[in-house]
Amino acid sequence: RSVKTIHVKRGEIQMSEKNKAILEEANGAVAEGNYEKFLSFCSDDTLWTFVGDRILKGKEAVRQYMATTYLEPPKFTASDVIAEGDFVTVLGDITMKDQAGKAIHHSYCDVWRFRSGKLAELRAFVIKTTGIELLRAAYAAFNARDIDAALALMTPDVAWPKAFKGGFVRGPEAVRAYWTEQWSEIDPHVEPIAFHPEGAAQVLVEVHQVVRDRAGAVLADERVGHRFTIEHGLIQAMEVCPPPLSARGA
Repeated sequence: RSVKTIHVKRGEIQMSEKNKAILEEANGAVAEGNYEKFLSFCSDDTLWTFVGDRILKGKEAVRQYMATTYLEPPKFTASDVIAEGDFVTVLGDITMKDQAGKAIHHSYCDVWRFRSGKLAELRAFVIKTTGIELLRAAYAAFNARDIDAALALMTPDVAWPKAFKGGFVRGPEAVRAYWTEQWSEIDPHVEPIAFHPEGAAQVLVEVHQVVRDRAGAVLADERVGHRFTIEHGLIQAMEVCPPPLSARGA
């Protein structure tokens, strides 16, 4: 009896891992803009429910939705993927452009139900995130060393300070090169403490910054300020500045 139970649980784990792999491949097709390949992973009667918004019934309805919503491939990251039995739940962030070309950032929770290896049902909880949530996601990606996730939150002409070298770099690929060089020399961790909106387009973030050398010795442990400029829902610029007066007086 116990042996049978073990075999059943192993089978469930294998099925869960298989479903996760299928979803990962399907999402990869969306990221490439290959929506027909994605649809090949869906059942013909797939049912999508965007809670509080709309319901899509059948593969053709999903095809039309993707054609009108994904004007170009969305950029998304999955922070947590949980699989059990026929279900896979994904927590993450997605950025896509609207009809005017403006990038819109959302956080989401997708609950997928599989049937015979196909995506049979989706219950999606999606919320449009504010500039503060955008910055939280950027800090989390930086600390996780997930460069692609962080760069997806930046405009093509983003201006970024070379805090430990001096000067600025411009554009996501220049930021990638700078961070890659920086992380080969030091190990920084930046934790946002408080967010202070400054008008419609800027946010001053109070940050606890700890910098270690590659051997783990602490080189700096301090509070600093990061001032971000947000444009069309993405980070357009960042500059290092003194923290808010309240933090300095603490």
